[in-house]
Amino acid sequence: MPELKNPIRQAYNRCKVEEPLEVGDDRYVDVDSLRVRGDDKSCNDFLLARILTSDTATHQIYSGFRGSGKSTELKRLARSLEGAGHSVIFVDTEDYLNLRVPARVEDLLITIAAGMDRFLGGSAPNAAVPFQGFWSRLFEFAKSRISVENMKLTAIPGVAEFELGFKKDVNFKKRLYDALESRAPEMVRLCHDFVDEAVSLLAKRKPDSPGAVIILDSFEKLRGTDPKSAEEVRQSVETVFIRDRKHLDLPCHAIFTVPPWLAFMEAGAEAGAGTQGGRLHILPMCKVFDPVQKEPHEAGIQAMMEILRRRIPLNELFADPNLLRPLAEASGGYPRDLLRMAREILLRAIMDGASLPIPVATTQKFLDRVLGDFTESYENSLVDEDLDLLAEVGESRSVVNHTRTQLQRLAELFDHHFVLSYRNGGMWFDLHPLVRRTRKMSRLLRDRDAQRRKVVPGA
Repeated sequence: MPELKNPIRQAYNRCKVEEPLEVGDDRYVDVDSLRVRGDDKSCNDFLLARILTSDTATHQIYSGFRGSGKSTELKRLARSLEGAGHSVIFVDTEDYLNLRVPARVEDLLITIAAGMDRFLGGSAPNAAVPFQGFWSRLFEFAKSRISVENMKLTAIPGVAEFELGFKKDVNFKKRLYDALESRAPEMVRLCHDFVDEAVSLLAKRKPDSPGAVIILDSFEKLRGTDPKSAEEVRQSVETVFIRDRKHLDLPCHAIFTVPPWLAFMEAGAEAGAGTQGGRLHILPMCKVFDPVQKEPHEAGIQAMMEILRRRIPLNELFADPNLLRPLAEASGGYPRDLLRMAREILLRAIMDGASLPIPVATTQKFLDRVLGDFTESYENSLVDEDLDLLAEVGESRSVVNHTRTQLQRLAELFDHHFVLSYRNGGMWFDLHPLVRRTRKMSRLLRDRDAQRRKVVPGA
């Protein structure tokens, strides 16, 4: 086991993929200021401006790929809002929901209410009338409306066990919802009543505040575990944000995160149009390839290299840090994959007991192996019936002119990061560079290009 102070090990642990960066973390890179995630204002700029400008509650929807920096940016947004005097309730959906099963609007409302309850501390100190916590209210509501024949709720000792059952036990929650199916409107009203009271309480605590803001993070991670459940999950998201959207109208500003594929589905347009927040904002990838000039985009590559420099002492660990440039290009501007590949190189260096700085030949050996392994991983995940659809996206850099069935399939490909989204002038899409590198896709794109170039006899 290497010593804790081993610089390679330290760098490895500074490249954790699923760790959102808190405000002030020295690993943070302000990518938006480098103009490689679009030539317009950033997503945070739009979200913040709408909240600060509107004299009524806004309800905005926001998305980003897992590991793209969305949660980090939302934490920075929260700090800006707090600086403007707002009470910001940052709720991580994963704390309350199983994100592998279809969701209902009640799930989001319960999550919001529970998050506000935690923010308030469960009670109102010095209040003339005691403020009953949310889980106590939901427990009492369920007990008073569920017959023993429907569900033996009396077997649950108390509120704490009820709360734990809701969060951790999918079967318990399903039985609860089934037993309360006819009472769903009452449960929705209970959640709204709690949020109304909580917002009023916050206004009393901070009378000079411009209001409360709820940020519901991590809901974009909702996805199924197989094709059937994946489709059920997608349908549930569309149901929540179209049919049941009115139930998400809260008495305060709110930002809901959603899966990124919603951006190109009809539901995305309807969800945006149906809120006071305008369009769905999606955090784009860094542009590392210029599809017009058909060459690497140097500013984007340098931005990705800066992400590595903030986490890894490149000049100390590598004899030639520029050898890592192919990682930036192969990542497609997706920070998660950049860091995943960098960690694999560092891990190989530890296993090989590489001397520092790691020699050029050794670095090149690690780089070739890691790029090969990651490409093979994408190759193994490709399904033959998806190849033509992916090739169309790769050629057109667009998802328009596709049928709903094709878009539904693209939604799953989005979940697997086979297709990435960018914003430069407007939103556009492209294949992940590692997907382009696979034997299947590179061969298909080459064949399709040759077919287009073929001279038609007699032309």
